[in-house]
Amino acid sequence: MLRMGDLWAQAKAPRDILAWGLACALFASWVHAEPVTREMAPPETGARIVQARGPHRLVVDKEATPNGLLFVSLGGTNSLPSDLAALDDLAAKLGYKVAALDYPNTVISTKAREAGVPDGFSQFREEIVVGTAISSIVEVDKANSIENRLIALLKAAGPDYAEFLDEGTPRWEKLVVAGHSQGSG
Repeated sequence: MLRMGDLWAQAKAPRDILAWGLACALFASWVHAEPVTREMAPPETGARIVQARGPHRLVVDKEATPNGLLFVSLGGTNSLPSDLAALDDLAAKLGYKVAALDYPNTVISTKAREAGVPDGFSQFREEIVVGTAISSIVEVDKANSIENRLIALLKAAGPDYAEFLDEGTPRWEKLVVAGHSQGSG
């Protein structure tokens, strides 16, 4: 059986060394494959759920040691779920299952300041997160709220994601939520 050390010992010319380097690179890429990503259109997850910007993304690294947690990522204003792909892939490599959510994010949150409404930011975020008709800046119903979209996605994702729901509600103690800009709010 030929081993990498044997190849190196036999390398005599620069082309042999280049071939050895390429073999190592190919072996390294084969040893740890990229995380597996599955996209799901929001309307596929439930009635009345519309696609805001792009498909949801579910990411799992089958070679990582599972940590039992779900990493939920939320992009910023006008972003797509795929815009945080590098962060999602890193979380998957650290053992998280990942759900990158599509949600209504086309209204910039600074509009709350311009409206001059006391608690405008809180109202803005509450409407987007849970769907309470409370903000004059955005219009997000319960079906299209972040919370409902997450629940619907986890149900539609199948048994691999069932551990993150308890009787149809998120098991918050098993979720890590992160975002960029508006998504971090």
